[in-house]
Amino acid sequence: MTQEFPNLSRAPVHEALVDFRVRSRGNLKAERLADLADSFVADYPRRDPIHRFHGQISFDDQDAVSEQPNKELYGQRITSADGLNVAQLRIDGFTFSRLAPYESWHGMVNSAWHVWERYFRELRPKGVGRVATRFINVLTIARMRPLDHLLTAPPLLPPGLPATCSAFLFRYVTEATDGIASTVSLATESGSHPESVGLVLDIDCYANREFSVKDGDMLEIKETLERLRERKNTIFFRSIRPEILEDWR
Repeated sequence: MTQEFPNLSRAPVHEALVDFRVRSRGNLKAERLADLADSFVADYPRRDPIHRFHGQISFDDQDAVSEQPNKELYGQRITSADGLNVAQLRIDGFTFSRLAPYESWHGMVNSAWHVWERYFRELRPKGVGRVATRFINVLTIARMRPLDHLLTAPPLLPPGLPATCSAFLFRYVTEATDGIASTVSLATESGSHPESVGLVLDIDCYANREFSVKDGDMLEIKETLERLRERKNTIFFRSIRPEILEDWR
């Protein structure tokens, strides 16, 4: 049963994204991605190459010897005129990001799907092996205020230590029986404001398996995205105290 969650018109989302990992055809060249990026110039006028580097380190009897890394063209990054929508067109996959201000899930997915469908149609990958969504939230809390004012399950200090924690990094991974896994990170954000501290709640939900894309049928991927959305919402709303949500409505 689909859960109902409150609508937050001012959600604290710094970046939201969807990601598809593909099995590309062996003859795919990165230069073809440049042509694909050019076809989006009307909506995504900025284009930047994505490179990856290959290097090797070997050891002799005394020292480590490194070879000069090789730079390889790996894909293209295209950005909308306002800088808020960014798509990565890579040999091994596709990522679409929406930067703040985040508006809605359906708006983001529809924008992503417009680019993804053309990516798939032009490159014809052999399959999709991972579907993911990730939301990076930045929350603000007054300095010296207990974390349990904001979080339902804050990191705990050992007994006898000072009650105020100025910085931390906490991470956990869950795997459910429905095949969806989640990696959740909670950390302080470095900042200069003297009266408050930023907390980063990073929620990455994903499904690793072979998705059917026969004849361009994307139904299974769409259904999985909706399940991932529900899972990330469950994590977010059960991590934040309900009274805090009023600040974002």
